[in-house]
Amino acid sequence: MVWESKLVYFVCVAFGLWVLERVLMRYRNGARQSLQAVSWLAEFALAGLGFGLLFHLVYFAKEYRFFLPMGMLVVVMSGGMVGGWLRRLPRMVLAGVLVLVFLGAVYMRVDKNYPPPYRWLAAEGILRDTPENAWIISGIEPAYLEYLVAKDSLRHIVPISRNVEYAGKLIAPERIPQPQPPPESWQDHRCPGLLHGGAHEAVRFVAAEQFAALAGQLERGTRIYVDMAYLAPEDLPILQELMRRFVFVPRSEILYELRQRR
Repeated sequence: MVWESKLVYFVCVAFGLWVLERVLMRYRNGARQSLQAVSWLAEFALAGLGFGLLFHLVYFAKEYRFFLPMGMLVVVMSGGMVGGWLRRLPRMVLAGVLVLVFLGAVYMRVDKNYPPPYRWLAAEGILRDTPENAWIISGIEPAYLEYLVAKDSLRHIVPISRNVEYAGKLIAPERIPQPQPPPESWQDHRCPGLLHGGAHEAVRFVAAEQFAALAGQLERGTRIYVDMAYLAPEDLPILQELMRRFVFVPRSEILYELRQRR
């Protein structure tokens, strides 16, 4: 993930520019000013990375967004050093360099084939095609859907199973010193020892465990929809069980409304 984020390349470029800048400054201004520039650079790096490093001592996940602060820091440092060199160029040469940089940025943007934002499109479809008080069964993590779809309405987001992010996690209000049985690994988020020690579900209601409750809501007049846009392969048996118990009425390309079987 670190290699895929290109952070290592940015760090190598920044380090190479820093070494070159230090050599040039020592040659032009002497050792004292060179040392002062190094101290400024170290203070800037510490201010930019200190909080992020402390944060990663207690939390880390393999996502690109967690490398953004470090990536922005090295890019700003590199840009500052290169900008100092460009300032000494003649105006015509500087204009040519800026045009080349702009064209390179345009090429990199056009050359990228970015995938469509499927989750956002699914959320927009749910917001458009469901009533204000509907229940939505989905494979999209509830924190995302609740923010985009349910925060200004009475919609209720129901993860289809414990495989959905957040729905498979436990919350321990107090420290559990010796879970019995202990977790098998750091990825054992649903260790029975945590449940025995007082942890509870981060999301209490998922469709896979509440077929009868879903039927009860339909009897009360609640309109329930299934979002088919983002279901994982491991959730297909649950979808098949929903199809066995309820009638699926198509409402859009991705949404089906549940009805009781008579």
